[in-house]
Amino acid sequence: MEKYIEALKGISYFEWIKLREGMDNEFNRLIGESKRKLELTDVERVEKTIRSQFG
Repeated sequence: MEKYIEALKGISYFEWIKLREGMDNEFNRLIGESKRKLELTDVERVEKTIRSQFG
């Protein structure tokens, strides 16, 4: 973690916003790709989850 903190030393607020938005966009893209690939495989677990929430 220290190397990241050191690398950000001297960054301006404007630069931080650009960096943060770029990182958020990339992670959101990866999350979107992952969501398209998700499948339910453990029907027993799904049933337990539904029953625990709705009785």
